[in-house]
Amino acid sequence: MKKSTIHKLLLMCIFFTLPKFLSAQSPDNSPEILTQRVSRFSSPFEPWNAFRGELKLKDSEMTFTPKNAKNRGSFLLEYKDLISVKRRCLLIFPNYIVITDKNFAKYKIGTYRRKKIVETINSKI
Repeated sequence: MKKSTIHKLLLMCIFFTLPKFLSAQSPDNSPEILTQRVSRFSSPFEPWNAFRGELKLKDSEMTFTPKNAKNRGSFLLEYKDLISVKRRCLLIFPNYIVITDKNFAKYKIGTYRRKKIVETINSKI
């Protein structure tokens, strides 16, 4: 085969398969603002029972996805459903956040960048 026909065939393959690859990607309507590795506590007096995972702050919602296989302790909260976000201390360490939603459920999160996380969530509320 000539080089020109090989180039044409290659371009045609790319031209016909590229839209399929682009449509297969899931559209992300809200880009991530902040991603932080955190720990979610069920009780501040039992730090050994923490779910370690990742907190993602987006434009309209925040999600926590734990590293465990069963996704125990995961949550998805929209900013419009939140009442308050407060900084607290875990025993003697100042690295603790309490998030309260409209159903008065409290989510206790331990992190090292709590000031930035609290400012970001308060700006979205």
